[in-house]
Amino acid sequence: MEEKLLIGTVTKPQGIKGEIKVKTYCDSAFSLSNVKNVFIDGKEYKVLNIRSNKEDLFMSLRGIADRNEAETLRNKNLFALREDIVKEDDSFFVVDILGCTVVTDTDKIIGKIVDITTGKVDVYYCENNGKRASFPFIKQLEPKIDIQNKQITVNAKKLDEVILYEN
Repeated sequence: MEEKLLIGTVTKPQGIKGEIKVKTYCDSAFSLSNVKNVFIDGKEYKVLNIRSNKEDLFMSLRGIADRNEAETLRNKNLFALREDIVKEDDSFFVVDILGCTVVTDTDKIIGKIVDITTGKVDVYYCENNGKRASFPFIKQLEPKIDIQNKQITVNAKKLDEVILYEN
């Protein structure tokens, strides 16, 4: 079975010809340049056009021909096949990072990643024995990401400067 990843949410119709505005969860519209089909509520739609401006992403889908049909998709999640999503060599899917164990280069276990807030700087949230910590995922941490073994190793000294323990 092919794996589908969440790529965005329909926010509203755009215009009168069935185009939809999408809040994307991808780093850029370029990530979606190879997406030929999207899945909404389990139904497959052929992507006719994808365009973006500075802040927004717009899609035209086969079978969605007017504003009323586009309105039925409001607040629905869009999924695409993993293999159709373009990612840069040094980037990862959030779904692959979740569940990874964060350890320092001095072998201290920080915890498993349970959540990620994305933005200009992503923030990773870890849990370990009921304790929660968060830290900005920045290059100064010198992260070494091993998706195969579900482990992320970071510089202990740099992590101590930015980590926030909640409990």
